Amino acid sequence: MSAALNLIQAGGGALTPPLAPETVYSRTRPADWLALPEPAAGEIYLLLHIPVGGSALCAFTVSCSGNYTVALGTAGGGAFVQQATESVSPGTAWEGELDGADYGSETSDGMRQAVIKVSGSGITSWAPSGHSARAQYSNWNIVEMRCRLPEGAQLTCGAANARNALGSLRYLSWEGGTSAGSGAGMFRNCAALTAVTGLDVAGVTDLSYMFQNCASLLAIPAMDTSDAENLSSMFHGCSALPAAPALDLSSAEDTSGMFRNCYSLQGIGELDIQAAENAQYMFADCRSLRGVGAMDLSSAANLAYMFQNCYALERAGPLKMASATNVGSMFLQCFALGEAGLDAAVTGWAGAALSFANCALGHGAILDLIASLPQVSGAAQLGLMGNPGAAELTEAEKATAAAKGWSVSA
Repeated sequence: MSAALNLIQAGGGALTPPLAPETVYSRTRPADWLALPEPAAGEIYLLLHIPVGGSALCAFTVSCSGNYTVALGTAGGGAFVQQATESVSPGTAWEGELDGADYGSETSDGMRQAVIKVSGSGITSWAPSGHSARAQYSNWNIVEMRCRLPEGAQLTCGAANARNALGSLRYLSWEGGTSAGSGAGMFRNCAALTAVTGLDVAGVTDLSYMFQNCASLLAIPAMDTSDAENLSSMFHGCSALPAAPALDLSSAEDTSGMFRNCYSLQGIGELDIQAAENAQYMFADCRSLRGVGAMDLSSAANLAYMFQNCYALERAGPLKMASATNVGSMFLQCFALGEAGLDAAVTGWAGAALSFANCALGHGAILDLIASLPQVSGAAQLGLMGNPGAAELTEAEKATAAAKGWSVSA
């Protein structure tokens, strides 16, 4: 990586590392859930919960090179125990209504458990479908998925509308290699998703909205995101996520809203975002974020609201801006920000209206900020109103900024 974003604790202390998905899985998965068998190539296992005394609908569509098989049953001793089976044409939806009276292994919260095994040759995609008895909905009570799809290109668990997302899904493991084509919206609105223990997105260019509104998500595996170009809103609304593994964003062009509303986020490892053109709202409302280090934003034109409402943010920079035209409210309501800087070595930037209003910059921190300002070719503005050190600025100190093309409002 030629340029990286490093998130650090105030004072330079190390951040808590990302949670290991396998650890989260083993510690949070209820002991009374049936254990899904290990899938062979071309197999998907689904754990479906059915209310005691009731039934549960389920429907999904599979794309493959021939008919696919849907088998209903249970599991024991690491093996699938089949009760019924059906062959389905590729691209045709399978649907069923499973009666709780036909299944045992009752959970402590009053659910009977069924295991659905899907198998076929050359499976490329799986997605929930509407049921003839409930056509407008597809948020079936699937709580866990485990699959091995070496030719799989699309596994859809989420949707833009919550009524069509697997809102009860808590765990997923896509084991072995994949041929994933797109991760866009893959888990969108899967509100119960807690851990993903296996996923390969190498070569995928679109990861937008991948985990949006996964409010229970605690851990994801390390992923090869080096080819990803669109990561807009990838983790938007992952309010419980404390940290993310290192992500290679060297190809990213759009990171807007990527971590927006990640209220618990403290660290994300290193990010190379020098190719990003749009980073607006990237960390907006990350209320636990304490600091961001050197960040190359040289390609970004739009940085509006990038750190809006990062109430705990104490330091930021140096930030390398060379193309930014919209930095409006970039640090809006960053009340704890006491240290910030740009990259004075930047050349050829016209500048912009950059505001640090109502932050916590003291006089010394403001002087350091002024010293870090690059020479700009346009009429740039530096807003410092409401900072504790703003009243101490002298006209000579303001003139230092003005000599670089920056007018100071204090």
